[in-house]
This record gives sequence, C-alpha cells and structure tokens, in this order.
Amino acid sequence: MTQDASARPDPATDPAVRRRVQRALDDLLAAARDVAARYSDKEGFYAAPDPVSDVGDVTGLIAAGHNQVVSRLQDQLDETRRVMREVYAELDDYKRSIIGPGYKPTRPTL
Repeated sequence: MTQDASARPDPATDPAVRRRVQRALDDLLAAARDVAARYSDKEGFYAAPDPVSDVGDVTGLIAAGHNQVVSRLQDQLDETRRVMREVYAELDDYKRSIIGPGYKPTRPTL
C-alpha cells in the first residue's frame, strides 16, 4: 500500500535520496579512475598484459580487456543504473500518491 505523501519527504528534494544518487555516481567515477590507473599507459591508452600485447593473438587481448576493463565498468554502470531506477521509482510513487493513478512519468529510459 502506498504511504500518504504528507507522511514522508519529497524524494526530489530529500538530501538522503540525493546522497544515494551522488554516491552511486562517485563510485562509478572512482571505478573508472581505478581502471584507468591500473590498466592504461602514460598516454591513457589500454596497456595490455605483456603476453597478449604484441605477440599473443587477439583472443588474449579481448579476454584481458574484458576482465580488466569492460566487466569492472559494466558492473559499476549496472549498479549506478539500479540506484537511479530505484530513485525514479520512489519519485513516481510519491508523485502518484499526490496526483493519482493518472500520473505518467516522462523521462529517458535508463
């Protein structure tokens, strides 16, 4: 059952909700910085592990790149999107409790 809107703060202006979104974005950027620091050369390009960089076949490069970069960033992107979707759901629930069942959110899909 939906809680009455007057009994809870508006998620759109609630500092706790803002901190959750901010934390998710901060964690995403921290993961990107960590990946860049660990796996890039001085010019910012991917520095593949030695066995796959010049003499190994491309499958080794793909596997290393996926394990070191893609999966790490994808996991963090998924978590950031999860938090954002959760907050959007809270916003929609709050607005629906004020406007009624006719409320239709308009926003880009995450």
